[in-house]
Amino acid sequence: MQLDGECIKYCPKGFFSYEGICYQCSPECKSCSSHASDCTQCHKGPDALHGKSVLKIIHTPWSSRCVQECLPGEFKAEVTLKMTTEQVAQMDSTDSPSGLYKVESCFECGPQCNTCAKYADFCTSCYYDKLYDDTPLYFAGNGTCQRQCPWFHYKEDELHRCLPHNLTDYNFLMTSIILLVAPIVTTLIVIISRVMSK
Repeated sequence: MQLDGECIKYCPKGFFSYEGICYQCSPECKSCSSHASDCTQCHKGPDALHGKSVLKIIHTPWSSRCVQECLPGEFKAEVTLKMTTEQVAQMDSTDSPSGLYKVESCFECGPQCNTCAKYADFCTSCYYDKLYDDTPLYFAGNGTCQRQCPWFHYKEDELHRCLPHNLTDYNFLMTSIILLVAPIVTTLIVIISRVMSK
């Protein structure tokens, strides 16, 4: 490898090799590979890009870049990556001696989620397309999206979520009692009519 006309075994941290020559990574990358903006590690803390902490790597088909926040419809998760031989040679005292390093990366949410956290299918809000979806999904809590809200909940259409009914609402209580009692009364009537007909 060559750096500033000198022969070296590996490019130093903050550089990548291309056709035997070391080139500097873009300022957002702590380390990179294949080209200047293909980040393999991001800066953290006050030495980061523009003085802000840059924590995440977004994986695109052509590169990984450092960003401040994940985009809407993405969630962040920590992943463990293995260093290349060249990266191991660039290690300093703050790096992992095992040759593994952890990064926070952005990943897409699952198809039911508008936003999510922890993992792709743990929704924090539900996807809804007004043009194509006749029966929208409602956020029912605990990371789930459902077409029907659970018992004692109603559909709130503005944010598409299930909210608990106010138990002091007279109409709700009467409807609930009728829905609970009606099947019992119907069953009793059937049993009594069978007994009477014998």
